[in-house]
Amino acid sequence: MPRYKDPSFFKYKPGYERYLKFRVAALAEILKAGGYHTILSGKWHLGMKKEHSPHARGFEKVFAFLKGRTEKDKEKPFFAYLSYLAPHWPLQAPKENWQKYTGQYDDGPDIEIPEDVVPAQPEGWNIDTKWEDLTDQERAESARKMEVYSGMVDAMDEGIGQVIDHLESTGELDNTFVLFMSDNGAEGVMLEALPVMGTKSSMADVINTFYDNSLDNIGSKSSFTWYGPHWVSAAT
Repeated sequence: MPRYKDPSFFKYKPGYERYLKFRVAALAEILKAGGYHTILSGKWHLGMKKEHSPHARGFEKVFAFLKGRTEKDKEKPFFAYLSYLAPHWPLQAPKENWQKYTGQYDDGPDIEIPEDVVPAQPEGWNIDTKWEDLTDQERAESARKMEVYSGMVDAMDEGIGQVIDHLESTGELDNTFVLFMSDNGAEGVMLEALPVMGTKSSMADVINTFYDNSLDNIGSKSSFTWYGPHWVSAAT
């Protein structure tokens, strides 16, 4: 059994509790205690049970479909945490976003690397198959995944732009500190999902059973892909 599927391997180990431990205060808890109105919109991979939910860790309002601040809330300073899934796997994006990048990655990852840059090569890391040795189908699928990845970044950029525009239109922008941080932080989704998947199922089993990763479907909500090791060095 792989280690990540063996609960005893993680038992009592710091950082593998499957939720955000209460031995540290979450930022939202600290700010809420200081009089801030706290809001979360987006993913939460820090606990699936009610006692580990965003509400339990200092967030007063959660998820985008809830109404915004009330008049009473507007009297307080606010802390708004916008947590995108993008551009993390699974790679999914609207066609109008990723089609802008059609063909951009057809020549493989090496074309993206400047001539004077030597990509990092972690010890023990080896990509067995070079780009030119892949089949036409494999290259097409790999390039499509990067097109979708770019589309996810494109869509995220649009969304963040909407947030900035809203802050500007409401007169809040000059009095707001905007901090942009990138993935990956603490994340327990794999451990959380084990009881749901069952110990006899692997991630690959679930993907192959329930998702369509054919070339024409990559990027849709019924696909589940990531861009793979060939593109890691190009982005390092």
